[in-house]
This record gives sequence, structure tokens and C-alpha cells, in this order.
Amino acid sequence: MIHLENIALFFQKSEIGFGSISFDNITVVSMGPHYFPLGEESLFGIYRRGGDLSDIAVAENKVSGWSRALAGDMWVRLVAEKKGEKIYLKTSFENREKGELVAFAFFVKAKEVEIGNKRIASGSLNRFQGSSAPINLFDEKGCVRLQVNERGPLQIIPLAGGEHFWGANFLIAFEISDDQSQKVFDFEKILFYDDK
Repeated sequence: MIHLENIALFFQKSEIGFGSISFDNITVVSMGPHYFPLGEESLFGIYRRGGDLSDIAVAENKVSGWSRALAGDMWVRLVAEKKGEKIYLKTSFENREKGELVAFAFFVKAKEVEIGNKRIASGSLNRFQGSSAPINLFDEKGCVRLQVNERGPLQIIPLAGGEHFWGANFLIAFEISDDQSQKVFDFEKILFYDDK
């Protein structure tokens, strides 16, 4: 496991995502490639065997490396970089079959998610399926904004939390179209309240 302040990354595991990102009580508990249908645990995550991690580059505020998607032959390169209060994730996709339905997914612990003028509470039956836009992740102490570099199909699915999906309350999945070879995500703390 590689740590970069509030980011923990795995490049050499099986049946898990690339890692987690923590902002106080708002947490991405796992992230990575997810083949459709969404919500099938066996279709999410990375797979890499062997001890050779020579392609993993670690710098002061930046980590990058490759891993294979668990459910297919696609390889995903992840570059994580911390700049001040922002975290940037750049993902690149190689060896992907044309027409395969796949997303880059985030399993998130938060109380509420907002996209546009729609708010979705954790555990609710409401969901979002539409075009990507800035997403606000809320808890009682603050908000984190998640954005992607280009618009595309997006699904936000409330989850039950508990023992499934690493305790996540939401699955946020950005579909990767056939003509996309990369996506860039940024996370930013935009508002946090004092503990007074």
C-alpha cells in the first residue's frame, strides 16, 4: 500500500479497487474500473499478481502506476496527485474491447449527494442517471466537490452501507465511452465546519 497524505493506493491486489481517499467523515472507500451491470462486486476492481512494481512511480505529492481490471482484459493507469486542498486522479485505459460497458466507479461514504438541483439521501430509493456535472458530497461537517474533465454518462446509486460495498452509501459511476482513453477527476474540500 502506498500513502499520499489522505490517499491510500493499491496497485497489486486482487478483487479490490485502487484505494481510498479520506476527507474527515466523507470517504471514497474504494475506486476503480467497474464493468456493467453496476453493483456486481465480481465486476469491480483490479487484479495484479507478482512482485514487480517497477512501473509504480512515487514522488512527493504524486503516485502513478498500472493495474489490470478484474473483470476483463483492460488495463488502467492511475495517477494520483495532491495539490493543496485538491486531489487529482487521472485515469487512462488500454486494451479495452470496443462496445464493452465499463465505468470508473467510486464507492463513497457520505450522508447526501447533490448533482445540479437534485439531492439524493443515503439509503433512499432515488437515484440519478444522466450527464455528468459537478457532484457535491455532504455530511454533517462539510462538503467535498467531485468533478470530471469531460461530460458523459453518469449514474449515482444510493447503497445501504453496512457490511456491503465496504460500507459505502453511494456508488458513483462515470461511464467510459469507446472514444475515451482517459478521464481526469478532481476532489476538493469546499466547506467544512469547526468542531466547536
